Amino acid sequence: MFSISPLTVAHEVAVDALADQAFGPGRFARTAYLIRAGHEFLHALSLGGFSNEDGTLLASIQFTPVEVGGHRLLLLGPLVVDPAWQGKGVGLALLKEGLDRARQTQAVGTLLIGDQPYYGRVGFEVLPRHQIELPGPYDPDRFLGLSHHGYDLSTLQGPLTAGWETP
Repeated sequence: MFSISPLTVAHEVAVDALADQAFGPGRFARTAYLIRAGHEFLHALSLGGFSNEDGTLLASIQFTPVEVGGHRLLLLGPLVVDPAWQGKGVGLALLKEGLDRARQTQAVGTLLIGDQPYYGRVGFEVLPRHQIELPGPYDPDRFLGLSHHGYDLSTLQGPLTAGWETP
């Protein structure tokens, strides 16, 4: 049905079109987009789900390097799935493959703003309230983290800032 491959610069237009379709033009005002503004995704962790039939991009996942209190982390997102392919496993497959690759970096964990019931399936948990400062409004019940290498994410404190060198 689909295969997973790294995204390239040639996929940027298709990835943006999927994000526009999923989140609309207001996506740039969201806190996660404010964090990522002006910072590149880690190309080694940018993946696409492609149709085996015609090679069409069906979904994508990207990660941005971020820091909290001097600790390297990854910000997952966006994870975008073509509405016609939602519920068919491509998003979850991308999520699992992306996290497998993320665990091979120097990051102590992955953060995201999203739905706990969906992301909880792969181990994401709600982070303690008000320990990490974000640059915009967000629902604290949707601020999630997944530890890498056994790091205790509940100890993180301070502002979340984008950027660190490629892992």
